[in-house]
Amino acid sequence: MPQTDTDTPAAGARDLAEIRAEIDRIDDTLLELIERRLSHVLAVAEVKRSAAATALLLRPDREEAVLNRLADRAAALRHDTIAVLWRELMGVSLQAQRRTELVLHAARQPIRVTDATRQRFGCAAPIVIATEAHEALEAARSREAIAVVELDAQSRWWAELFQDPDLVIFDRVMAGEETLALTIGRLTGDSLLGGVTYPIVSDVTLQQRTIAGADIRPLAACGHLRLCIAREPRA
Repeated sequence: MPQTDTDTPAAGARDLAEIRAEIDRIDDTLLELIERRLSHVLAVAEVKRSAAATALLLRPDREEAVLNRLADRAAALRHDTIAVLWRELMGVSLQAQRRTELVLHAARQPIRVTDATRQRFGCAAPIVIATEAHEALEAARSREAIAVVELDAQSRWWAELFQDPDLVIFDRVMAGEETLALTIGRLTGDSLLGGVTYPIVSDVTLQQRTIAGADIRPLAACGHLRLCIAREPRA
């Protein structure tokens, strides 16, 4: 009996099966590489534990360097796509090294801040909700946790960090160009993002630095104190 067109798989279907098989092979390779990467991450963690036992294992400077290097190498992927993929990898790596909570206080915009926090740190980290800003800060001070605290021009919680020996503001949680929250943790100076700091200074000091030409601007005010973002020229 002659074979009909319905008895023979279409050429397009055969091609699709081959493409899917190749995707499966690539997925297998990716899985192997991710697991190899994770094994090296755990080796790095052992070195970092002995070097700074009381500090978080998070390295914002290293994360930024990795993302920038990959963005420069990418032929087709956009920088924001690379950031999404590798932020997840970095988040998984951090949790594998040491379970680290995200303690979040965001009374005004909880959904937006939570979504932006996930974009910054990935989905592997457990999120704990703090009803007050000082609870989030105390968690960052006393246990393996990063505080994520909502910020607006009227925020006052950050004044608690003035001359705090343990905690440092190390990054922002953003929605586009809008600052939604700040991230706070026990980090050493050599692990911070290069060129960007969040100093708490007096209004007099802010004026003096501005007159001297420093790239510094206030984010919030509390009495005579100013929470600022400052940028240093990159070397």
